Amino acid sequence: MRLLLLLCLLPVYSIADNLNFSASVDTHFHVISPANWQESKLAALKVIDAPIDGETAKSLLDEAGFAKAVVISSAYLIPDASVARTENDYLASLVSANPDRFYGMCSVSVHHAGALDEVERCIKDLGLSGLKLHLFADNVNLNVLENVALIDSFFKKVAEMKKGLPVLIDFNWMDAAQIVAMMQTAMANPDTTIIMAHGLGHHYGELINVKILRNALRMNLDNLYIDLSATLTNYPPGSPRFDDYIWHLRLIGADKILLGSDYPADTPKNTIDAFLKMGWTPEEQQMILSGNAARLFK
Repeated sequence: MRLLLLLCLLPVYSIADNLNFSASVDTHFHVISPANWQESKLAALKVIDAPIDGETAKSLLDEAGFAKAVVISSAYLIPDASVARTENDYLASLVSANPDRFYGMCSVSVHHAGALDEVERCIKDLGLSGLKLHLFADNVNLNVLENVALIDSFFKKVAEMKKGLPVLIDFNWMDAAQIVAMMQTAMANPDTTIIMAHGLGHHYGELINVKILRNALRMNLDNLYIDLSATLTNYPPGSPRFDDYIWHLRLIGADKILLGSDYPADTPKNTIDAFLKMGWTPEEQQMILSGNAARLFK
């Protein structure tokens, strides 16, 4: 009994106490400028009621303990290409003013006039660290070969600008066939790092294809990553699908997983809290929290 009482008086340490947050990165954080937020789809859908600026981002990162964020331009949500360019300029200004807190990821709609030229400008002239494409927002169906060729042209443009530069891809992962098409396109572009957002969402089971392509077909998927944004809070420990979710995530491996909040869809604090409950080993946690991002974002 005395031993039990002594044990109860000892401090209780969470796994977070053993983690180094000094290089931690929220790899999926949306920003939108004071000039353009009211005309954005985010405002129209009432997702936001104010701009998401640098001060907002830093406050939310501090609350969660993140050292840095990959801030993502909302240019892809702006129909007018010339206005969208100003959103990428705004993003670049945030990164320039806060190099110790932000990496910058530009975005375009693939339907914008001069979209490939804008990607080149963002990387070459603005010095940004990656590209975001949202195929669902752009209504791009990868079951159509012409659309695969279109996306392939963006991957090749990014590799032309800088080998290994990340491209974050989201299309809400509605279709298993399109996920396989994306994996095949990744294999065809080994000089471009491709991050599939949200851990494939509710289609995370398609990560089985990573095992098949690697092991059975001996394919190289070294340039393929996922992030856990949004999805990890949908499948918490104790939920019916949690064990299945984790099993599939381990198929791609902790060394290929990034941690992001998808703000404003969720917060950095909620994301960290959910992440620490997932059961990763300390080594895996450190990779996902900071190590993997350090390799990709410069």
